[in-house]
Amino acid sequence: MKKILLAIDDDLLREVYKRKLEKSNFKVYPAQTKKEIFDILEKKEINLILIDVSIENIKGIEVLREIIKKRKIELPVIVFSIIKDENLREKVKKLKAKEFLVGMETSPDELVAKVKEILK
Repeated sequence: MKKILLAIDDDLLREVYKRKLEKSNFKVYPAQTKKEIFDILEKKEINLILIDVSIENIKGIEVLREIIKKRKIELPVIVFSIIKDENLREKVKKLKAKEFLVGMETSPDELVAKVKEILK
């Protein structure tokens, strides 16, 4: 079973995505804070990270940079944002994220499809 770190601070959205991913046979580890993210990465063999870069308490771009620095292996990352921002999209590209999804334009089914595509 593939394991996903789901770092989204919005409780409702995180729960919707978590349930949808679990129904598709993924093990999901939810995180709301930077500490939770790094605790999970240290203790679990994660196959993919889904991180919301537009949230305040995680500061997703900075955390993503730290993950890249600290990890010895390249881990697929899907970056999620509620904001459609081309500057942010470019920053994410430079960090070699596999995908940049805008929340209002991406259904839970589309998210699951992207995860499956990346992890196949």
